[in-house]
Order: sequence, then C-alpha cells, then structure tokens
Amino acid sequence: MKSIPYIAITLLTAVAMLSCKKTAYPVYDASTPFVNVWLGTSAYVEDSVVYNFSLKPDRAVDSVMFTARLMGLISDKDRSFTLKAVGGDTNKIRLGVHYKFGQYKIAANSYTAVLPIYILKSSDFADTSFSIRFAVAAGSELPAGVSDMQAMKVVLADRFQKPANWDAETSSAYTRLASLFKSFSKVKFQFITNVTGVPPTYRVRYSGTAVPPDEIPYTQYQYYSNTCKTALLQYNATHTTPLTDETGQAISF
Repeated sequence: MKSIPYIAITLLTAVAMLSCKKTAYPVYDASTPFVNVWLGTSAYVEDSVVYNFSLKPDRAVDSVMFTARLMGLISDKDRSFTLKAVGGDTNKIRLGVHYKFGQYKIAANSYTAVLPIYILKSSDFADTSFSIRFAVAAGSELPAGVSDMQAMKVVLADRFQKPANWDAETSSAYTRLASLFKSFSKVKFQFITNVTGVPPTYRVRYSGTAVPPDEIPYTQYQYYSNTCKTALLQYNATHTTPLTDETGQAISF
C-alpha cells in the first residue's frame, strides 16, 4: 500500500502539471486593420436612429452621422472603406433617391472619424416610415470589424411627432430636450422655433464636443431655454390669455 505522503506528492505533481497548461485564447493580429462603425458621434454605440423629414422641412440634403473607429495599428496613410445597404426596406429606400454615401476613410495617423450618410429630401414617406440597414461593404480596404459594430439602422419617416430625444436619450453623453423645455406640445415646438430661429430637433451634448449641425452644447441649450422663458413672460404680459397648447394647457418652461 502506497503511503499517504507519496499519494499527496503525486496529486500535487498532477495539479502542477495541469496548471502549467496554456489556455488557448483567441489572438488578435493588430497588424491586420478592421473598422468598427456605429451611429452617432460619441463613444456610446447606438444601433438605430430616426430621421423625420417633417421636423426638418427646409433641408433638401441632410445627414445622419456615424462614427468609424480603427481596430489595429494606425497608419501613415489614409485608409478607406465603403458602405452598402444590407437589409430593411431596400425596395422603398433607394440609393440616389433617398440617400447617398460619401467618401469614407480613416485619415493618416488617426484611428477614428465622424462621417455622414446623406439623406435626400423626399415626400415618399408621408404618414409612414421605413427602415434600412447599412454596413461596411465587403472588399473595402478596411473590412468590417466586430459583429456588434457592423450594421447601422436608419428609420426614415415624414410625419410631425415629438422628437425621439425629447423625453429620453440613448446615451449619457446627451441631455433629453425635456430637461429644460419640459413637456412637449406642437404649440411649444413652434414657439421655440419662432423664438430661437431653430427647430428643436437637435441633440444636446452634455459631455464631449457637439458636432454640428444636429448637436448643440449644453450651454447653448440653456441659452435657448432662458430666451424662451423671457419671450413667454413677454407674451403673457401683453395678451389677455396666457399662451396655451393644443389641449388648452398653459405653456411653461
């Protein structure tokens, strides 16, 4: 019969041998470049965005911005990629009619870029909405990166409605419009537009740098809010009836 010390030594040796075995982790080759893409201009990955023509009636050509970020080593030369439609209502939303692409690249000695998908004014979406998904096209100099940073969904609509970011935002980098503008109404929306000269369809950047034309810094948002408060006080002081919305409720900020 083997002694207990011998058995203990044998077991310890086996454990030591097992602990020396290398775990096979997937290895990423940093010399092979890829590009990740997502909607928006912040580090927060947004998977979809709504573009509403009725909220921006004066823009013949507009843009939906997306972020492209390099996976791999930076280079001393520009490296390009292209986008294509990969899903959604591609029979309703057509290249050259409703949208067009730009020239997309990660510039030399850089690893990120903020780039536009151009939206073309159309009346084809009155009182309805359709969606389309874009992704990095196969064969690009920079191929697509990780799976959850490959496709971008854009919803096109054309009906007047509350902006999607009025009551909630999808990223902590932004502040919801209701934060200072309070509850939404069609009358308030038009009042803000008339007073500031800008329809409140923008996003308010709370942290980081605002990217025009569809983002404004928080300080500008505060200025718009204070301007509207002053204008509302002046309106109510010079009218028998305070300004009310379409439901009869008094407008407030």
